[in-house]
Amino acid sequence: MKPRYVILALLFFAAIGGSVYFLGRIVVDNRTLQEKLRVADQEVRQQQREIHDLRALLEALQKDPRTVERIAREHLRMSRENETIYTFSNPDPQPRPAETGEGVRRTSQERP
Repeated sequence: MKPRYVILALLFFAAIGGSVYFLGRIVVDNRTLQEKLRVADQEVRQQQREIHDLRALLEALQKDPRTVERIAREHLRMSRENETIYTFSNPDPQPRPAETGEGVRRTSQERP
């Protein structure tokens, strides 16, 4: 073979190899962007559901007095006249050994 044909063949294969490399990069970038688009679409759908729920709550608050009363009772601890609200708090948030099933272990000498 003449050196001219060898150089042309090398250039041809280099062009093909470069094209395959850049095409592969484009395919990978395309898949990455499609995944980002899918995630963004899910977030948009979630936000739309949240907007729908908030609009329904707003409409209920504007039109339904029972909803206003329920929200006031749950979040603001309001009550009706002649009603008493009891609030319980846990002064000791750590469970006691008897509650967890872990008792104090005694040795055979300590037992009665």
